Amino acid sequence: MVRWLMFSVAVVALAAVGTVASFYLAPSTSSSIAPLRPTSTDAKGRGGKAVVEGNSTVFDFGILPQKTQSAHSWTIANQGKGDLVLEVGQVTCSCTNVDLDTGQPITAGYEVTLKPGEKKAFKINFNTKEWDKFHQVAPIIVHNDPNVQQIDLTIDGIVRPAVMTYPADKSVIVSTIGNDISVVRDVALFSFDRPDLKVLDVQVSDPKALSVEQHDMTADECKQFKITKGKRLTITVKPTPKLGQFTEEISVKLDHPMQDLVKFTVIGRREGPISVIPGTVRMFNIDAKRGATETLTLLVRGREQTKFTFEHKPKAVEVAIEPMGQVEGSKVQRYQLTIKVPPNSPHGTISDDIILKTDHPGALEVKIPVTIVVGQSS
Repeated sequence: MVRWLMFSVAVVALAAVGTVASFYLAPSTSSSIAPLRPTSTDAKGRGGKAVVEGNSTVFDFGILPQKTQSAHSWTIANQGKGDLVLEVGQVTCSCTNVDLDTGQPITAGYEVTLKPGEKKAFKINFNTKEWDKFHQVAPIIVHNDPNVQQIDLTIDGIVRPAVMTYPADKSVIVSTIGNDISVVRDVALFSFDRPDLKVLDVQVSDPKALSVEQHDMTADECKQFKITKGKRLTITVKPTPKLGQFTEEISVKLDHPMQDLVKFTVIGRREGPISVIPGTVRMFNIDAKRGATETLTLLVRGREQTKFTFEHKPKAVEVAIEPMGQVEGSKVQRYQLTIKVPPNSPHGTISDDIILKTDHPGALEVKIPVTIVVGQSS
């Protein structure tokens, strides 16, 4: 009896599933595009005939710059004996729209009727934004051509920044170098959509520390980037009596209408006759009520006595420097730099530099980065 009861329940369950399945699997009559009408003809049984001039419905833009507007037009002609009704369908992206070559976008559902022999231009407008590769379709629904139901006007292409650089992040790292030597680095600039890109002007943040020369890229250099032309900038980091970490900026003025300025940053550290140990001030989790003190050691070579003055320091800290005598067994002089966070300091992060001026001919300036985090009092 139980077995029959289970069988009956199973039959009822299967019937319910069948009902649900038939509800969800029934052919849909709705679409984002208006449903096709039955093919219509005139009183003499004549319909339209849709023909795309040039035959191809696909246009490849190649490479386009970012954040620009591009467009391509197709002309559809009615080569039939009767009227041809065309309807604009739903485009595949909000970055794309259709107009009748008038500059005024039209929405999905807009209809155009072409008499025999008439033609109409359909322009597809595309905003490149920050796409990489793109493939966009603007469907044109054909209502009364017995042989054509829809024409898909299609645009393809690749989007790249107006100006490409190498390195891509525009950061030139020279690591740690001696302050008495020159270091050379090369960067590249080129444009896919404007191969004859011109460099109009180059400015550096400190001409005493950097110089820049521009050159046309060689054929072998262009081959590496799969381009035909480009510019190479040769950056020379010059010897200087300034020590410590440095950040310099290079501004490059260009003739590209979409991007007329590119900035490179040169980052590194110079070492010389004055060494700072450790090279940075890093103080964390300082109790605001108690404050804290940190010391650094300065080793000076090539001079028996060196005079130091503070050109710049963080306002919230106290600093002092004093001689500690000669390092035993050498001619190196030692100095101690003291950094003090006073008691009852406000909590927060201090990110700044200590800049020392000296009378040492080989190291007139020493820059020391400072990072201090003052917490709440415990």
